[in-house]
Amino acid sequence: MVFLKEVEALQQHKQQIERNNAELERENKELKKEQQERSKRSPHLEPFSNETEEQNIEQQVHSVTQSAQVKPYSTQDTLDFVHTVTQATNRKPTPPSKYRRIKQKTSQGTRKLNVDPIYTYPLLDKRADEEMKMQTDGPTDQKKLKKLNSHHMQVIKLLQQPTLQLIKDMWANTSPNIKTLSSSNSNVAYTGPNSFVMVEDIQEILRDGELGYEIINTYAQLLLEEYDNLSNFCLIESQQKRSYIFSADLMNTFLLNTTEQNQQMFGELLPDAINSASYLIFPILCKSHWTLLILDTTRPMWLYYNSLKIQGRDSYFDASTPLRLAITKYICSEMRVSRLEHFSSTACMCPTPKQQPNSLDCGPIVCYIIQHYINNYVDGIAQSLTKHHVRKIRADITHKILSHKSRSWTLEMHKSEEEARRVHMAS
Repeated sequence: MVFLKEVEALQQHKQQIERNNAELERENKELKKEQQERSKRSPHLEPFSNETEEQNIEQQVHSVTQSAQVKPYSTQDTLDFVHTVTQATNRKPTPPSKYRRIKQKTSQGTRKLNVDPIYTYPLLDKRADEEMKMQTDGPTDQKKLKKLNSHHMQVIKLLQQPTLQLIKDMWANTSPNIKTLSSSNSNVAYTGPNSFVMVEDIQEILRDGELGYEIINTYAQLLLEEYDNLSNFCLIESQQKRSYIFSADLMNTFLLNTTEQNQQMFGELLPDAINSASYLIFPILCKSHWTLLILDTTRPMWLYYNSLKIQGRDSYFDASTPLRLAITKYICSEMRVSRLEHFSSTACMCPTPKQQPNSLDCGPIVCYIIQHYINNYVDGIAQSLTKHHVRKIRADITHKILSHKSRSWTLEMHKSEEEARRVHMAS
């Protein structure tokens, strides 16, 4: 064994020497090349003759002064020279080579960005100015809308034709910039039992923006309703693994409540959830970034999903720890469930599709994972998602929110509300 180790050490030493020799040869070639370039750039001087050094110097000075004498220009030469200078000043200056290289790398997607890996940077481009011009109190300009759709809202290209037509009608008859509910709710895109989605929320989905509480809650509720309707026809009751989705703002409520208030809240929510579902899903929003905390009661264990590439300690996971510990303590002390006898607060970091740098795709990825849990297809969660795939998720979110028969915005509903308003104003 000692002999083998010595042989291996000698081989490694030999490889290191070879690498050093290759590096020295490369540096030697570079030095020779640099020396040749310098020799080309240096002025050529005539060698000294057998005469004295002073005479040689005088001859060279004389030749230089003679060559430096400027011949008088003619009038036409002067006009040509002035024309050349003025034309050169009219041209746009060529950007430095460093700027061109950075711009080329940025367009090709190969530029290395010096960014914080645990911070989600907003998208900054020219579309913000165009959107500010669009968001007026009156009807939306259809030409500007079409231009914005074709250049900046790639999600629109993935929508079905009925949903696309509905969006065009909705934007042409509402004011997306209004942040509060009007008396007729004309800028509300969806009205659910416990939530509503505004027109500007739909706009955020389509332009690759961030998803808010209402979008996550509404999409999860629609997925649950779709699964329940499907399970009544296709699945046997004993084969179902139901999911229970807690409100996306539960974390904020937990942090604002006192210990007694949290105990009361857990007593109202957890017993029914644990008795009726296999997966308890907690969407967590921290520092404008969505993560997912899931309690799998069948194993039992905590699961954690984060779409950011984290180097070192995960601050988002640390932010969700108080909620996880409080729920674990309540289940172990207040509830007696046989399958949760050996339940622990330790969480498993699950492989998660990573969002692209400088994107706001954490919300769609959380919705993607929730969809797989609701449909009992956890093994189908992909290890990675392309930008096109994330946009397809955004398109699916938009379609489900705007295609509900009784809760989504329709042109007929808008016209009836406008007519009712006019009648009310006339009276």
